[in-house]
Amino acid sequence: MEITWFGAASLRLSFEEKSVLIDPFFPLSLNGFEREALLKTYRKEKHILFTHNHFDHVGNAAEIAQNNPCALYATKSVVRSLGKKGLSPDRFSCVRAGEQRHIEHFSVRFSQGRHVRFGFSEVMQAAKNGLAHPVMLSKVLMSNRAYDKPNGAKEIVFLDIQAGGKHVQIMSSLGLDPETKYATGADALIFAYAGSTRLIEISETLVSKLKPKRVIPYHFDNAFPPLTQEPDLLPLLNMMRDRFPQTELYFPKIGIPFTV
Repeated sequence: MEITWFGAASLRLSFEEKSVLIDPFFPLSLNGFEREALLKTYRKEKHILFTHNHFDHVGNAAEIAQNNPCALYATKSVVRSLGKKGLSPDRFSCVRAGEQRHIEHFSVRFSQGRHVRFGFSEVMQAAKNGLAHPVMLSKVLMSNRAYDKPNGAKEIVFLDIQAGGKHVQIMSSLGLDPETKYATGADALIFAYAGSTRLIEISETLVSKLKPKRVIPYHFDNAFPPLTQEPDLLPLLNMMRDRFPQTELYFPKIGIPFTV
């Protein structure tokens, strides 16, 4: 299985010339040329999955799906929000936690997920950066207001995707649902390394519970400069070496495919 990270939470999984695209988005750091090139890449995809209804996961969906007969898979809140953006509910295959779908060569199980809780320090730092850059802050806030918020944690999905004998788990936010039993021992756990000052503690808990063979953080790019900053990845590297020396840690590069 080949995987490409396009920035933010955007991933493409490919196997034998078939693929699924997850949470396609244009980071605000892109220039016009880069954005147009990425749009052409996204519009080649025939199957798009959305994990939850925050604007950095669904905010560009209407533009990407316009004049593109791709299949869309999403929870009810995403369908409602994107209906307001001109995408007919008939375009979607509505999913919910506990379902399993077969999409081309991929078996996709949607499990209950949780969104990481933003701490006081993250909120205060974002507010400080926003006051220093009010134009960017206004753009982000107005974009996010356009989308319905998830029903608590109930419309955030944790993905188990299998193809070609490989099993990949994808967490677009760092929370696990305490009442859900998750598979363990996946070939790769891909999780959003962002949104908390407790990233090391949370990452250690996730790896301990899910016991993946390989850990791949993503969503750590500076998608909303200057409001956001890339986290320091060295503490994660040190923690994995100390606590899980048998588990491979891989840092993906934007636009560069890697295999699982």
